[in-house]
Amino acid sequence: MTAKSVNLKDAFIIKIAAVCLLLGICWVFLNAKSGVLKKNNEQQEAVLKKTLPDFDQKSVNRLDQDIKDLNARILGLSLVFDPKYKWEKKGYDPSIYFVEELGNIRQALKQKAKEKGVQLPDLGFKERLPSETEAGYLLNQLFGLKEVISLGMDYGVNFKTIEPQPPQEKNEMAGVRSVKSKLSVSCPAQALIEFIIRINEVMPKVGFDSLSLKLSDSNYDIDMVLEHILVDVNPDIKSDQEAAPEVKSFSAGPADAVNVLRSNNPFFIPEAKEEPKEKGVEQPKAPKPAERFIFRGKATLRSKPVVAIEDTLKQETVFVGKNERISDFILMDFSDNSAVLKNINDNKNLVIKGEENK
Repeated sequence: MTAKSVNLKDAFIIKIAAVCLLLGICWVFLNAKSGVLKKNNEQQEAVLKKTLPDFDQKSVNRLDQDIKDLNARILGLSLVFDPKYKWEKKGYDPSIYFVEELGNIRQALKQKAKEKGVQLPDLGFKERLPSETEAGYLLNQLFGLKEVISLGMDYGVNFKTIEPQPPQEKNEMAGVRSVKSKLSVSCPAQALIEFIIRINEVMPKVGFDSLSLKLSDSNYDIDMVLEHILVDVNPDIKSDQEAAPEVKSFSAGPADAVNVLRSNNPFFIPEAKEEPKEKGVEQPKAPKPAERFIFRGKATLRSKPVVAIEDTLKQETVFVGKNERISDFILMDFSDNSAVLKNINDNKNLVIKGEENK
């Protein structure tokens, strides 16, 4: 064996030894590192179990479902204030749609005002084609005003002026903007409390930014500012098809609060006290208060017996079957010339008759 081959053999052995030494060092390092990671993992598991004792392998799936449910609630609540589904149409220019809807709503409200015999001015929107961004808030404002005005007409409200205002940023809430509308109206005193309560049921939901009243004879002259809310929802929430919202109209509020408000009407106008009667002088009798419901007779509607009842407050006649509701009353029973209604707020019965039977 030559010296050269001996040197090659020694060099090979040295390299093998160096590799083995390096592997040994790596093993020691990795073993130490693995021990640290294992210890950290045990500590983290202990903290997790202490914080979330019920956490397991299925928890992530449950959290994902909770997030989807929360997204559905967020989207559902946003649609109560800003129900874009009512006016958003794919492939349809929102600016053109606003102009079309403005004309349709203006004509419908004008016709209803004529039928109800109430006053209605122009809606106050500018006669021009808005930008796509403007159309978004104008549609919310338009639909909100439509619902409020239509509701007011049902209670005999006369609208004097309607002035839609431009949008404002809500700095304290990201993605939320406010649009306001100024209205001046005259409302019958006996209908005011119901009008205010029912506004809370309107969708898109509107609120009172300010309200001032002045009594004039048997009517209240009211200057109010309504606030419409615009909500920009996260696109990730909107695109989540499983988080489909269940949109419901808001109720008039907690039943107890509404009943208290109705029974203790702050806008009630007391009747004038009677002057003492002079002897020998016959005092004129005070006129009876107008009755809200008038019985108009029996009928058969789609093979079902119903009664026709005129609602003088809403100025309409409706057909109601037994156990069906009309406003805040339920039809309990009826005969050929009368009907019995039960008030759902105080459970008291009200017997109504036709004018010829009184």
